[in-house]
Amino acid sequence: MTIRHMKIFIALVEEGCNTTKAASRLNMTQPGVSFAVKELENHYGIRFFDRLGRRLVLNDAGQEFLAVSRHIVTSFDSLEKRCDNWDCEGVIHIGASITIGSRFMPAFVNTFSSLHPGLDIRVLIEPVHLLEERLLDNSIDIALVEGAVYSNSLVSQEFMDDELIGVVSPSSGIKNGEVVSQKRFRSFRLLLREKGSGTRDTFDLVCVKAGFQIEPVWESVSTAAIVEAVIASIGVAVLPVRMVSNAASRGLVNLFRVEGLEFSRSFAVVHHRDKYLSSVLKEFISFILDWNEDYPLPQGHGIF
Repeated sequence: MTIRHMKIFIALVEEGCNTTKAASRLNMTQPGVSFAVKELENHYGIRFFDRLGRRLVLNDAGQEFLAVSRHIVTSFDSLEKRCDNWDCEGVIHIGASITIGSRFMPAFVNTFSSLHPGLDIRVLIEPVHLLEERLLDNSIDIALVEGAVYSNSLVSQEFMDDELIGVVSPSSGIKNGEVVSQKRFRSFRLLLREKGSGTRDTFDLVCVKAGFQIEPVWESVSTAAIVEAVIASIGVAVLPVRMVSNAASRGLVNLFRVEGLEFSRSFAVVHHRDKYLSSVLKEFISFILDWNEDYPLPQGHGIF
């Protein structure tokens, strides 16, 4: 017994149990309709129609089977439509590291959703090392991260350059745009993002290459908390320039660079090497890779 049998049964009933009309509706022969009904009844060992002369009359068993069949066929047709339009109406799971998630992801989602209004975009914002785990266990489809990923099972494509910059309270005496020596920089009380974040990985890598390491006095998963601590003169931070440009323009913090050190990095779109990429995922990746050309950089709000 198949969905096809149910559809023939429903058509026959809806055409007044007239096999000729049902056959015409279904582009079948009359014997074909009759044979399908006999197959149904033989399969279940139940008669759904009473035969009154040459007429078919739906009986109680047939009424019950009709109701169930309509429910099953409707559900099946809905599933078929859903699968045919999965790229337009399905769900995609996107991971984003903290900087990208807080600064760029709202604009990315809003713009892409306007292109695919039936698509459900689920976003998870976490540090890079956790996003790597999510990609490897397939709990997210793709991730947008700052800095490097380390698993050989992941494929990475850069889409935007980024830079970290020193952030200090205006009361510190360091002027906005000043370049400080490495010796002076190493004497600062540093407030840094947590280990495992893309921002912290970039910072640590640059310092190690320069021949020193920094032990921070504060570590936080929250960039906002670090900026507030800088404003309160608790210490000095090194953070993504795009995350602190608004605070600097409002005079809440000053920005500085360190002589001989470049805290540069790239944002990347990452997915598992063996991940099946649907057409909508491929389109989202292309959308991100082309963002700088097609759309302006999103403007932050509040302290950012």
